[in-house]
Order: sequence, then C-alpha cells, then structure tokens
Amino acid sequence: MKVIEKSMKFTGLVDIGKYAYCIKLGKDGVDMEVEQLAREVSSFRYILLCSDVEVFQEREEVSRLVKLLIRHNPMIRIYIYSYGLVKPLGVSGNENIKFVVNIQLKNANKTYGERVNENALTWFKQNDTCFIFNVNDTNDMDEANLLINTFEINKSLVYFCPIDNFDLVIQKARRYGYNISVDVTELLNKTSGEKNNGHAAS
Repeated sequence: MKVIEKSMKFTGLVDIGKYAYCIKLGKDGVDMEVEQLAREVSSFRYILLCSDVEVFQEREEVSRLVKLLIRHNPMIRIYIYSYGLVKPLGVSGNENIKFVVNIQLKNANKTYGERVNENALTWFKQNDTCFIFNVNDTNDMDEANLLINTFEINKSLVYFCPIDNFDLVIQKARRYGYNISVDVTELLNKTSGEKNNGHAAS
C-alpha cells in the first residue's frame, strides 16, 4: 500500500471536529505493508482514509486494511473519503465504516466519464455514505440535483458544500431539502501547520 502522509487531523467536512488519524494514499507514496500499518494505527478511535485521486485505486489493499483495523479494534470508526469512481471490495454493510463521496461536477473541468461511475455510485448509495457536491452557482446546483434524482440518492444523505456563494447555496439547499456542509479542515488544523488535502481528503 502506497502511503503519502500519516498525521493527526480534525475532520472538517462530515462529523466535524473528530480527532482522527489520517492516512493519505497515492501512487507516489511510500510502500507500506498493510499488516504493519494496521498494527500501527488500530489503537486510534477514528481513522480517516483519503487520496488526492481515488482512495479505492488500491481497493484490495484498502479492504484488507479496513478489515484488520476492525479486527484489532471493534470500536474503531473509519471514514473513507472517495470520489465514487471505483466500487469498493469486501467492505459493504459494516457499521464501523462511513463513506464520504464527493461527486464531481462540470466545474471540475472533467468529462462525465471521468467524474461519474454509475455502478460505483449505485453501490455507495446502498451503504453508509454521505454525498458531497462542491457548488457555487445555479448551474452547479441544478446539475447536482439532476444527478441526485438520476441515482435516486436519499436527500438526507446529500450535502451542498459552498465554494464561495454561501447565500445562494444555502437558499437552494433549503429549497431542495438538502444539507449544508462547510469544509473547515484547514481552519481546524492550521495551528499544526497542516494544509487542507482537498474536499475528498478532508
């Protein structure tokens, strides 16, 4: 498993303020044995797994790590931040895991196929998942609303995260009946000199 960074962080997007051990994965990271990593961090109450790209690119290793963490510490709570592009393997229906999926919109300057995996999103909506949409204007929110309706995502699981235009986003979220989340990761962790890893890695 390739690990870019290990650090203590406050969660800043969902379940704000949990003091969690953050493991950031990525292809440019340092190779670590899954068993070694599990032994190293299993004593922590909260674990956050994230990546700048897609945390489930190493889905077999992520699945093994999660299973080992739960075996070592049945009370552990694992937050897995994803872009929803890869269907997880062998981690469904587990109460120890909360998925946070940032569904990217056109404002990410990527094609639909690069942003949306329909099979993966169908899997996520059947598990304990919060769905985050980074939105700033009416076009963003209309696009998000279309995706929510297309995939029949429960409104109670949807969070609009304002990029800048807070008043408009709050107004629209109220109209649609969605939740609001403000990414305060950088604010909560600035005293330690740590920077925000992005919305999918908060």
